[in-house]
Amino acid sequence: MCQILAAELTNRIPVVYWGMESLYSESISTNAFELFFEPVSNISVHDIVRPESTFYPPVWNSKNILAEDTDRFKMEGRDLKSLMRSDANIVVSDIYYPLSSILQFANRSHWSFGKTPYQVYRQLYDKYLIPKPIVKREIKKYINTHPNFRMKNRYLGCTAVQTPL
Repeated sequence: MCQILAAELTNRIPVVYWGMESLYSESISTNAFELFFEPVSNISVHDIVRPESTFYPPVWNSKNILAEDTDRFKMEGRDLKSLMRSDANIVVSDIYYPLSSILQFANRSHWSFGKTPYQVYRQLYDKYLIPKPIVKREIKKYINTHPNFRMKNRYLGCTAVQTPL
């Protein structure tokens, strides 16, 4: 969600791609995020990667964007300020930046300006984290077959249950 907010704040179209390094990946051609959630935009990673594209951080290019990050331990060229100011066609947010750091780039015209972290996360989750119908059915099935399950607790995988299914 933080990286999606960064995309919004830089007037970019967010694209979520859980590739080969994801625990849920099936293959290089599968976006594991979309096994569980609806796409966050009408654009896929395959739509935007072109040989003429420019990338930030510079470790990425059109040939390796779907592969494992071999430079992940160096972390060169991955500071948040440079990411937010990059004029590259494709900006890869491949590390975690805390919400508080990203919110520093929000200006008065953006909906997140002046909001609490809870309000920002709630709006981002409501807008972008839409479970696939099969996931919603599995959540309902679990709740109906586990009578001791209580929504009093917070569960990352079950936040969708808080809204009508």
